[in-house]
Amino acid sequence: MSKRRKNNVMELKIMQVASRMFLEKGYTNTTISAIGDELNMSKGHIMFYFSSKEHMLAKMVQMLCDFREGQLKEGLEKQVDPWLMAGMELLSMVLICEESPSARDFYQSCYSYPSTLDIIRKNDIQRAKTLYSEYCKDWTDEQFTEIETLMSGIEYSTIMTTEHSPSVEYRIEGAFHAFLLLYHVPEERRTELIKKLYAIDREGIGLRAMREFENYIIEEQKKEMLARTDGEQEW
Repeated sequence: MSKRRKNNVMELKIMQVASRMFLEKGYTNTTISAIGDELNMSKGHIMFYFSSKEHMLAKMVQMLCDFREGQLKEGLEKQVDPWLMAGMELLSMVLICEESPSARDFYQSCYSYPSTLDIIRKNDIQRAKTLYSEYCKDWTDEQFTEIETLMSGIEYSTIMTTEHSPSVEYRIEGAFHAFLLLYHVPEERRTELIKKLYAIDREGIGLRAMREFENYIIEEQKKEMLARTDGEQEW
């Protein structure tokens, strides 16, 4: 195996441990040293492959965006209302954060760094153009960018809670309503969509969505490892 390929494989092994720890312990509580300990590597050795923990987080945020893209495609194939899909995604994210403190920390961290927030915004802008171009036919790229920039702030404020924050139901409804308003969805249609979102059975949605994301990461990393080693790695 060439040196470059060995480096690529080691990067992936580091990401396998880092992504699991970010979700199990939270991004804030995971240190580079802890990742290294599990791999029998020094902190300096880890940083030879990743300049910072934020660099690892950025890789994982891109995986999260790819995961969402896959869900979007499935929804479109099933002809799910694109506005409702946005609400369901918001609902899942908030409930994940409500049901898992470590997941809340991970999601909050995703929105807290310029590098990771930029990844989220770029992906959301592209997705918005795909989903809503039929309804926003005359919109420019700048308009989509403005709306999705505002939405990233709304999403962050929805999961960044304090003892004075309103109930989870109120936060979800408020964020979804703000989203629909920003895209100029008519009032009657907004009311209908919010009712449909409320009608969804929320029991276990957060934990189920987290498991789906975890399984997605595992499967994608397996595929990438096999590709990088030409099938030499056993699982």
